[in-house]
Amino acid sequence: MPGGKIESDRGNGAAKHQLQRRCLDAHSGVQDRHEEILTGAGLLLATLLIMVLSAVLVWFAILRENQVFWTNAGGYPIWLRDLVLWTYIPLLGVAGLSLMALSMACFSRICRSKRFFAVEGLLLLMCWGLLATSGCMAFSNNIANIIEGRDLHFHPAHL
Repeated sequence: MPGGKIESDRGNGAAKHQLQRRCLDAHSGVQDRHEEILTGAGLLLATLLIMVLSAVLVWFAILRENQVFWTNAGGYPIWLRDLVLWTYIPLLGVAGLSLMALSMACFSRICRSKRFFAVEGLLLLMCWGLLATSGCMAFSNNIANIIEGRDLHFHPAHL
């Protein structure tokens, strides 16, 4: 019966097509998983770099508040004084903008991976804490300068 043969071929063709779709879906899922892992690793690496930058900014803020740092009596090299003086504010801005971008990227991925969000969220919280500490130290110094009648961003290096 030729008609029966055609019907069975159509059935086999549909089964093959369905099998091909399953294989493609499985491959697509694996590819999506690899992309998610790479994106997550990239975000974690960027967050760790921002954390290091934030820690350096806290160190710079501590040095900026140390009056001995700005004099030759402190024993600090002049290049370090110049580095702190000229790079603190720009690095604070770069760190703040980068941290905002990373936070937005992390929150946009919240529904994809809860474990990733927990780790990344904790790291981001620590970065925001370090950055806030550095900014508050600089802000408190500016308030103290205003109260004492000095220029807003006064440091003994400006003498």
